[in-house]
Amino acid sequence: MLRLAFLALLLLGVGAVAAGRLLQPPPPEAPPLPTVGPRVAGVAGPGEMAVELDEATLAAQLNGMLAGRALGDTPLGPAAARDLSVQVRNGEIVASGTAQAGSASLPVSLTFTVEARAGRLLVGVRDARLGGIPLPEAARRPIEQSVQGPVDQLLADQRFHIRSATVQPGRLVLVAARP
Repeated sequence: MLRLAFLALLLLGVGAVAAGRLLQPPPPEAPPLPTVGPRVAGVAGPGEMAVELDEATLAAQLNGMLAGRALGDTPLGPAAARDLSVQVRNGEIVASGTAQAGSASLPVSLTFTVEARAGRLLVGVRDARLGGIPLPEAARRPIEQSVQGPVDQLLADQRFHIRSATVQPGRLVLVAARP
């Protein structure tokens, strides 16, 4: 009998504590952590969606596409980009960082243009500088191809047709549709 009374008191105590917790307002939630990646910005038109890529996302993508790729030859050997940051402004995407050539680190700056044409997102390298020296067009072409190839593959894998590409301050906005 004593055990039964003790068990009843224990259950009542646990129930009271639980009820007290249920009546209290929930603790404030922590703000969500920022995410890096494309963000669907909404519907642009029938069957279309707008996707925004911010500077951090573009930097992560460019670093992945250009990691270990030669940007040009120097007297110290081929220069490979690393630690690129991106600024989106004036209708262009400007990536800057360092390039490793042998044991030397050189500043690198790449200016990209983007254009939607025939369902594709075309990437161009308008300017490329290594150690402050402009690279000739023959050296810019491989950089362009190193970026264009993965962009084409991604869009083909996702079956997206790009309708428009707009470079806005701080972000690239793509309007895409599935065929």
